[in-house]
Amino acid sequence: MPVGDVSHLVTEWGYIILIMIDKKILCIGEKDMESKLDMLFNKNLYTVAINLVQSQQADPASTAEVLRKYGDHLYGKQEYDDAMSQYIHTIGHLEPSHVIQKFLEANQAGLTVKEYGIILVEHRPAETVEILLRLCTDGGDPMTRRGANSMHMLMIPSPMDFVNIFVHSPQYLMEFI
Repeated sequence: MPVGDVSHLVTEWGYIILIMIDKKILCIGEKDMESKLDMLFNKNLYTVAINLVQSQQADPASTAEVLRKYGDHLYGKQEYDDAMSQYIHTIGHLEPSHVIQKFLEANQAGLTVKEYGIILVEHRPAETVEILLRLCTDGGDPMTRRGANSMHMLMIPSPMDFVNIFVHSPQYLMEFI
């Protein structure tokens, strides 16, 4: 930004202090990481935020949080494949149920789990089995399945649709079946 004519420049307490010819003072300081990230998120500049946390060598949990927010943003724009790519980078830091639940809320749920299920089973097998059981049984509520709305029954995927995601984890396949 243009500041006009500067009479003196002083650095003190981590700030740059400009004393102008017209006797005004301008104090310039760097924002903390959280403020910078909030500003970037508000402007939907997630890739810049990711680059910032990586360049500052932030802890993995902070980086995962930025990736989660970017994934949530992409998910909100219905860019499910790109969102999943971001969520995959958070494995080990983000609660897997957050990611799985997001995709179960989508209309893309059975298809999404089929596509990314192998990765989910590899990293969080017990949680994936639990989610698949709810998906294939409508939460296990027999009243819902026996209700008058027969259309609802058609929307519940078959467990056989997910057998192939357990290719490297036969013990979890047995638990699922």
